[in-house]
Amino acid sequence: MSVLERGAEYMTMGLIRRIGITFQPCDDASWSGVNQTALVLAELFARHLGWNVVLVNTKEDGVVWWKNVPLLEGVECVALSSLSTKKLDVFVDIDACVETKRRCSIARKSVAFLRGFVQFSELDSAVYPEVPYVPTYLEGLHEIWCWDVLNPPETLASIQTMFACPLRTVPFIWS
Repeated sequence: MSVLERGAEYMTMGLIRRIGITFQPCDDASWSGVNQTALVLAELFARHLGWNVVLVNTKEDGVVWWKNVPLLEGVECVALSSLSTKKLDVFVDIDACVETKRRCSIARKSVAFLRGFVQFSELDSAVYPEVPYVPTYLEGLHEIWCWDVLNPPETLASIQTMFACPLRTVPFIWS
């Protein structure tokens, strides 16, 4: 059963889930794909699924929010450094930037959300390393999510061979 299916099951039993979603406030919200994805997921989980959402600042110790973006009602912002052990039911690490040990210490379930065409980006990074190198942490995950429109069904079998956990496509949504 996927993290989302289990969460929906808990919701029908009246149990509220707490989900953390990474964001990077040092980047402009309108230009950053990480932040746009974080805001869309926060809105989906808070407004439509009834989860308690915690946006987790991965870049700075303080909590920073953009002046031109209203914070969704009921959504909390915290710094990664302030989260203590197992405070979250699910942690969605956009682009898998949080170190495995830290990610596993703050949530019962960890999900990496890979925003691009996963098959291409993984193969491309093997041949053309990024400069400067940005590590991704794909160990200790329960699931990997990716957008359905960027990862066609015919590529999923080959993508799945790259990862030890289930790969799930998520419908691309606009907010």
